[in-house]
Amino acid sequence: MSDNLRDVSVEQYYNLLKTVNNPLVIMGTPGLCKTSLPAQVAADVGGTSHVIPVAQFSEPGDMLGCPFDIEVETDDGLKRKTAYATPDYFPTKGKGFIVIDDFNRANSLIIQSLLHLAQYREFGSYKVPELEFDNKGNWVSGFKLVFTGNLSDEENDYIVNEVDNAFYSRVICFKLKFDKIMWGRWARKAGINEKFISFMLKNSSEYVTANDNPRAWSNGFIELGDTEDLDLIDLIMSGCVSAHFNLKTWLEKEWTTLNFDSADVFDTKKHEGLMKIFDETGNDGKTLFAERIATLNVTDLSKTHQTALKKFFHLLLEADQERMMMAFIPLNKECPTFHDDKLFSTLV
Repeated sequence: MSDNLRDVSVEQYYNLLKTVNNPLVIMGTPGLCKTSLPAQVAADVGGTSHVIPVAQFSEPGDMLGCPFDIEVETDDGLKRKTAYATPDYFPTKGKGFIVIDDFNRANSLIIQSLLHLAQYREFGSYKVPELEFDNKGNWVSGFKLVFTGNLSDEENDYIVNEVDNAFYSRVICFKLKFDKIMWGRWARKAGINEKFISFMLKNSSEYVTANDNPRAWSNGFIELGDTEDLDLIDLIMSGCVSAHFNLKTWLEKEWTTLNFDSADVFDTKKHEGLMKIFDETGNDGKTLFAERIATLNVTDLSKTHQTALKKFFHLLLEADQERMMMAFIPLNKECPTFHDDKLFSTLV
């Protein structure tokens, strides 16, 4: 199945979560936000996300809940029937996502029950609250199903259980790819130092692999904080990723020429110094410069900061239109109010 999956970006995944109502399967290496992005989308629409760690369950009973007897009315009178006390982690009201996490790491019996869940939106005594929309198409209530899984092939050697095509025929399935700009925005919010963000922007295509996945890099970066000790950086990262020595080498040779704070674009007094750095870097440096700006979190910018940022983009446009587009377009998507007619007319 994995050989035929279409790659989707984080942005496309976000849009799929908002628009697709059928069960959605997202495959990929750890650390790509397969599980965390539904929580962000849920928050954006005023809902909740419920993560069900099925790989930790030993048998279907962990999902079904405890059995108990109930009396039901039949044509022949009252009869006793077995029902199940659904575990609390399955929601019964509201709207949002039910994320079946690492579904293909679960044992085969649980995977069979997930097939039933995907097709009928129920198992045991539990029924997934139905999706409801108002006359304008707005999502009012109910839950969407998202299954996250890891790939196992020559490139991604993860221990997973076989899932047959009977399951995949009941869902819409994609493979999530690493998006360095979206990762950079998350990394800023997580407090990861900009020098490490810059390393990933510059080198992710080479050093983000199945073994050295984004989560492994991120765990090390978070642990390091703002340290400048290269030996300590190398030591800690050696416990996280096999390509750790490349980070130390890059910091020694390249970071020194790009050592600035991207947030300085919000201060007009620092624009001249930033443009000097931009002018002195080569093509690769200018690309990294633009990508670093593109990872800034701009959704809640004050009007003063927006004005300063637009002024900087005008300077950048005069220097290099291609790099200006690289930085400006992602930020404008992130912040609809961040608009400038002159910039757009020039680009067109």
